[in-house]
Amino acid sequence: MTGSLITAPCLSTSVSAVVDCATDSVLVSWSAIAGAENYSVAALGSGGQRVSCSTSQNHCNISSLQCDQQFNLTFSSTNQQCQMTSTTNVTFQSRPCAPLQPEVNKLCGNKMSVMSWDLREGVAYYIARAVSAEGGYQLCNSTNSVCSFSTLGCGETYTFTVTAHRGQCQSDASAPVYLTTDPCKPENMTAHVSCDSETAALNWSKAKGASFYTLLATGSLGYIVDFSTTSTNLSVSLICGQSYSVTVQAHNIYCESQPSTPAVFRLAPCTPLNLVTYEECNNQLGSVSWGPSDGANMYTATAVGRDGLTHLCVTNGTSCTWEDLHCGEIYNVTVTANDSHCTSARSNSTTIHMAPCVPQALLPILDCGTGVATLSWASSAGAETYEVTAVSGDGNRLTFSTNITSGFLSGLLCGQQYQITVRAINRQCTSVLSSPAYLSSVPCVPQNVVSELDCLFNFINIRWNVSRGAASYLVVAKGPEGPVTACNTTAQQCRLQKLHCSSSYNVSVIAVNQQCNTSGSSILRINTVPCVPSHVQGSVNCTTGGVSVSWDASVRAISYAAVAQTSGGYTSVCNTTGTACVFSDLLCGMNYSLAVSATDGTCNTAQSQPVVLHTVSCKPQNASAQLSCDTNSAVVSWEFSDNVTRHTVQATGSDGHRINCTSSNHSCTLSGMHCGQSYNITVTALDGVCDNSNKHLCLQSGESADSLVYLRTEKPRFYPVSDLSRMWDILTCCKETKRPCRCMIINTNGSCSCSLSAPCAPSNVQTSLHCNISNGGVVSVSWVQANGAESYTAVAVSNDGHSYSCNTTAASCDLQELQCGQIYNVSVYSLARGCGRVKSTTSQVQTAPCPPQNVSAIVQCDLGSVLVSWNPAVDASQFRVELESESTSAISSCNSTNTQCSIAHLPCGERFNLSVVALRGSCQSQPSSDLSISSAPCIPQGVNGTVDCVTNSAWVSWDVDNGAESYTVLAVRDDGQNSTCSSSNSTCNVPDLGCGRSYTFVVTASNAACLSPPSNSFQLETAPCALSSIMVVAECHSSVIMVQWQRARSGKSLYIATAEDQDRSLLSCNSSTSSCNLTNVQCDKEYIIIVAASTNQCSSLRSPPYKIRTAPCQPSSVQANVDCQSKDVFVSWDPSYVAQSYLLTAVGRKGDLKTCNTSDNNCTLSDLRCSNTYYVSVLASNENCTSLPSANITFQTVPCEPANLTANIQCGNSSSASLSWAGSTGAVVYTGLAQSETGTTVYCETTHTSCILEGLVCGTVYNFTVQATDGLCNSSLSKPQTKGAAPCPPAGFRVVPRTVVNETQILRASWSTVNCPNSEYLLALTGSIQGNSQALFDLASYWTSRKFFEVPLPCGSSYSATISARSSAATSDKSAAITGTTVPCAPLNVTFSASLAEVGWNGSLFATNYTVYGVTSSGRTKLCMTSKLLCSVTNFSSGHIVVTASNTAGESEDSVPVSGK
Repeated sequence: MTGSLITAPCLSTSVSAVVDCATDSVLVSWSAIAGAENYSVAALGSGGQRVSCSTSQNHCNISSLQCDQQFNLTFSSTNQQCQMTSTTNVTFQSRPCAPLQPEVNKLCGNKMSVMSWDLREGVAYYIARAVSAEGGYQLCNSTNSVCSFSTLGCGETYTFTVTAHRGQCQSDASAPVYLTTDPCKPENMTAHVSCDSETAALNWSKAKGASFYTLLATGSLGYIVDFSTTSTNLSVSLICGQSYSVTVQAHNIYCESQPSTPAVFRLAPCTPLNLVTYEECNNQLGSVSWGPSDGANMYTATAVGRDGLTHLCVTNGTSCTWEDLHCGEIYNVTVTANDSHCTSARSNSTTIHMAPCVPQALLPILDCGTGVATLSWASSAGAETYEVTAVSGDGNRLTFSTNITSGFLSGLLCGQQYQITVRAINRQCTSVLSSPAYLSSVPCVPQNVVSELDCLFNFINIRWNVSRGAASYLVVAKGPEGPVTACNTTAQQCRLQKLHCSSSYNVSVIAVNQQCNTSGSSILRINTVPCVPSHVQGSVNCTTGGVSVSWDASVRAISYAAVAQTSGGYTSVCNTTGTACVFSDLLCGMNYSLAVSATDGTCNTAQSQPVVLHTVSCKPQNASAQLSCDTNSAVVSWEFSDNVTRHTVQATGSDGHRINCTSSNHSCTLSGMHCGQSYNITVTALDGVCDNSNKHLCLQSGESADSLVYLRTEKPRFYPVSDLSRMWDILTCCKETKRPCRCMIINTNGSCSCSLSAPCAPSNVQTSLHCNISNGGVVSVSWVQANGAESYTAVAVSNDGHSYSCNTTAASCDLQELQCGQIYNVSVYSLARGCGRVKSTTSQVQTAPCPPQNVSAIVQCDLGSVLVSWNPAVDASQFRVELESESTSAISSCNSTNTQCSIAHLPCGERFNLSVVALRGSCQSQPSSDLSISSAPCIPQGVNGTVDCVTNSAWVSWDVDNGAESYTVLAVRDDGQNSTCSSSNSTCNVPDLGCGRSYTFVVTASNAACLSPPSNSFQLETAPCALSSIMVVAECHSSVIMVQWQRARSGKSLYIATAEDQDRSLLSCNSSTSSCNLTNVQCDKEYIIIVAASTNQCSSLRSPPYKIRTAPCQPSSVQANVDCQSKDVFVSWDPSYVAQSYLLTAVGRKGDLKTCNTSDNNCTLSDLRCSNTYYVSVLASNENCTSLPSANITFQTVPCEPANLTANIQCGNSSSASLSWAGSTGAVVYTGLAQSETGTTVYCETTHTSCILEGLVCGTVYNFTVQATDGLCNSSLSKPQTKGAAPCPPAGFRVVPRTVVNETQILRASWSTVNCPNSEYLLALTGSIQGNSQALFDLASYWTSRKFFEVPLPCGSSYSATISARSSAATSDKSAAITGTTVPCAPLNVTFSASLAEVGWNGSLFATNYTVYGVTSSGRTKLCMTSKLLCSVTNFSSGHIVVTASNTAGESEDSVPVSGK
């Protein structure tokens, strides 16, 4: 049988695939295959999708491919008999999936927007698109998950999408997200205002994207107000007098636009308020002041009088003064404020009442018989009463008031010239004083006539006070011999000469002038000098040593003075009312000159002719005895005396011992005195005539002035030397020498024995060391007491020179606090008053040993002992070491005679306190400084271990011992390789052990000094090796890990994949194939994965471990802390276990972008903009993945420092300063500060942009600053402004005209003191001379602390005066000006017509009146007074005529005289 056989078709060897991303299909093609009738192609995707196509052609199209999958192709060919199927090596990838989780972030005030999305594996890049509602769009390319759009238009709504791209393929667009940008900034802002309204009409163009608008109006004086509207125009009411800057911002529900360009305008000034008027009565000035008006740069004050005249005053200040107001008028005053464009409404009115006019033509006439003056004057307009004042040159003042124009002055003092003025008074003011008139009274009788007797020459000088009005004086003196020629003099003194001694004279003085003679002064009776005493005689009483003097009496003498004087100047005076005197206090051995003078109580006569006498010889003077304690001798010395030839000295001791010496010199020596005895010393001066000049004295003891004297009476007692003056007879030695001494009185009438000789030395000195007191540093010293010793000092001196001592009156004392380890030489000294120390023999003593130094200890770990060593000590014979356990208090010790010692058998794991003491005999030192040591740790106990089959590591544990600080585990493999781990607690993990190996484990403990022996060992077997390798596939943000392995060639084992994270939590999956998926995978984990072939994790079919890290979790607990000092911001977040780096992004409200890359979980942001809000997010990354961004947080930076600070200081003490500034965004409180140079600070706090600083001290310079705070941080201080607190202009400023000399008048300016420390004042005057615009002056005083200043100005000058004050800090403003004129100059071209009896002259500038005087030899007479330039005169026939001009400043000098004939 025959037939055909068709074999199976062949397999294709040239299969290819072309992906069409647009249609999600793939075109598979292949070469034709012999024997094949149909073909089928299957594609298996990595995500599990299976798609296929069948065809009889050599190509096939597979559609509906799912995105982002890797496909493997399987090819089949069939015919009628067979089908051949095989896998191919052809793979292809579908297009990327659309990005997920698209988001867009927009920060208000920033044109940049950031779009983000989830990353996808295998994507080459992304294209993000932003499309506006009007169709415009922007594109942004990125290779990561973030893209920024920086130029989006304002007021638009954008749609954002993103596509993923790989090769020629792109994904579908992501789900759209939407964003509306900031509204556009409003434009064309305008403002319309009028002068008579406080309303502004505001307009602007509509802003794109705006829902409503807010307007902010900022006034120049700190007034700030805001408004809102949905319209594009608004009419607002504002405060007057400020310049405003108004901006508008557009808003939508999300953001606000930038402020518009401001509209700037100014409202009319505010109406002036608080008007106050006052008048200056003396100067006919009217003034008004008011409070400053906001916005005003000029003011107009208007004064309207009842006479209908209007007076204006324009000023840039807040006060005005009118100088042209009329006296006696009442004015209504109003004020308006002006700026360059507008005038305010008129203020409320107030009134000024002017002073009455100055009285004129004052005329005084004196009645010489009665002494009463009659006054008259012209009436003054507006006056109600008049007050007349007459003031004499010495200040006598007479006044009276009247309501008529005349009156009388009585009670004028003699010899005075009176200046008389009158002033008018009404209920408001008093006028200035009228021009003065002058009146002279009669001369006075001479007063206070006194005489002065010249006792030396017997002259009489007569003096008296000046008598006003007197031209000369006549002096008359009458004595017993008749009248003496009188003095006729114009002076106030006269001398009367050639008078007799012991006589009496009567003297009087008469004042004379050309008109009258006064009566004589009172009679003055004067006695002349007594005559000098005569017949003076003298004699000496040798028994008493006194000198007697006698003389004849002198007429009118009431007492006498006898004077005895040596050639050396020593003087003694004896006063008596008789004619004899006795001197009892003259110095011995001297030549005296004796003379006598008399006195009448007023004058002493000259001394009489002297008589010379010689006094008796002296006792030895300045005798002293000085004890020499070393030789037990005394040197007695004295001064030389005239006529003394030699001295003898005798001393008697208390034991009866007598010694003496004789010398013709000034000293001799008493030798061989017995120690400890009292001696009485007598010095006798011998002159060959009398030998009774004895001197008793004490040895010079050097005792203090408050020493005591011991009296042995019935009851022994000590007395101060000062109390013994009454015991002269028994204590002569103490009294005469004036030195304190120690005297012993045998009985009440016995002799005095003074001062001991040198004391004897102590004997039998012995020492004893107390080892058990004060660490062996106390030595007791004893001795036998010495004769004559009052006290003792024991002294111990060491070999290196330092010493200790003790003082006592007994026979023993203790030397305290001696140094250890020293040999001391001990001596005892006897002490007595007046002598130094007498030393005993020396005894030696050695103190207790010193504590050992530089003690060290070496723990010998192998031997279980400690070796202790120290420095050698020469004063110790043996040492003892003690070791005390801190836990059991058990003590171990060892002794040594050298410098080291060892203590064995130390228990393990304990801590000890170690000390060393030095020994010598029965004494021991203090312990050395404590030293702490530890013994070797004990061998670890309870050691065991287990194998972790997943990680192929071993966990070893043991019992913790207190003596160990750390533990080390050693694992030794069977081939000798080692692995270790260390721990300070009871467990340790030995990692990365080899599979299928046997390990031997031991544990050792250690501390700072020693290592313990190893513990008992144990063995562990690690898991056997089997599976060679595994492959792990994980996506960054997926919760699934796919584990793949090579399956065994035979059998159907169940494989289990196990993953253990860092917290030892487990995940697992199983499969009988070659892969499985681990689910519930968490971010921020490091997994160790193994695959085993059964449920036994340590079975033989086990893979090596595989480590993989998942993506970091989204950073959490992000916090931002602002450092107020540095202005940096510290941002921190919880750390990620797997993150290798972090990216922090902070975007400010105005587009400021700050980034920070760091490997730590914190970062510091610097150079941030002040007063800004920042939005912060953090990304975490490792080598494979990046986390999602953290949730946004915001923080506010430190406020900006306030700008545009201005400071205005009010004048005066305890003044205030007004501060203003531009506000800082975010600030809630401001603090204004003023700091002086001395550090004193004044401050104010406010929530506004201005405040007042109170209590500034005048004269102090301040630095003004302001600081903003947002409740947490303070801004930097603003730029400082330095200003001084100035005084106010002085008050009470006035200018008074004074005297006129040589056509120059003195102006005296005075003022009140300002209340400001160390203030000075400056007077300034400006004006013109004689009204000449070419003769101007500008004068200023020097700075002065006085309250007045005088300035000379020429006559006929007009002036304006101001006063300023300054302190060390600043200068005040000038005061309100005072204006005036000086006196007129004397009239010129005076003429006299005898026929017409008229006087004429040229006018003087500023003159208001002229006065014509007739001048004769008998005086001057006022002829007439007028305000014109012509005057008629009568009753004047001879002499000369002069004319004066006057005004309120006074009267001019006389004109050039013209003849009156």
